[in-house]
Amino acid sequence: MGGLESRMASTDHCPTCQGTGWTEVATPRGLALQRCTCYRRGQTVAATQALGLPPRLTDRTFESFRAADFNSERNRYHALIAAMRQAQKFVEEFPMTKAKGLLFHGGLPDEQSHLAVATLKRFAGKGFTGLYCDYQTLLSTLQSRYDRNPVVAEAAKETARRVADVDVLVLDFLGEHRPTGWALDLAGGIIKHCYNSRKCLLATTGLPLEAPSRARPANAAEMSPYAPQDCLADRIGGMAVQRLLDHCRLVPMAAQRAPSRGSGRRQAI
Repeated sequence: MGGLESRMASTDHCPTCQGTGWTEVATPRGLALQRCTCYRRGQTVAATQALGLPPRLTDRTFESFRAADFNSERNRYHALIAAMRQAQKFVEEFPMTKAKGLLFHGGLPDEQSHLAVATLKRFAGKGFTGLYCDYQTLLSTLQSRYDRNPVVAEAAKETARRVADVDVLVLDFLGEHRPTGWALDLAGGIIKHCYNSRKCLLATTGLPLEAPSRARPANAAEMSPYAPQDCLADRIGGMAVQRLLDHCRLVPMAAQRAPSRGSGRRQAI
């Protein structure tokens, strides 16, 4: 109903179509009707609203994505442009792709979110249903399925149904939530569902994909505890990460350092 209302509202005061949603155009065979631009604009607004995007992300598209300055940050510029092109190509080729999702990692969180949302919108433009979810907010919402307030519980169940049913799901800031047994089970369940159903999953994470070295830094005080940074498996579980990597194509967004003399390997900043 919300989408219909949005389209109707867009035509109410349109001077071009006078609220009908149609305009006349001249063709070689005479006058014909076509959809007014206000109607198409209303459809776009309705589709965006259905994606569940927060206000800060509603304007994110591939066209509005700004890579780093080419002259001052050339390596980062190339990494971001390559990431954007990889995402665009993925949408163009889907579903005839081996991977059924993308995992954006490295770079800045806002850059990851921007490309994930731009990819989601491009899918929506091709007729796919989609939903954006902030990972930590999603966990809190789904936990409310057992709330004593029936309205809150039903809203949470509806979110769970949409997560399960949409063609394209975005999990932004994956692993940001500190793990609990319940959170691990839920994250693993969502990823397993996408994996088994071969649904498109677009995920972003700021966590390293592999466990960092547990070695104690040389300059650490003898008695001070050293807690190395968690990796993604520490936050969502090793099996979930394995399914995620099997399901998704990696999209690295960090700049690459030039190889040091005598070394053929490149390292991310």
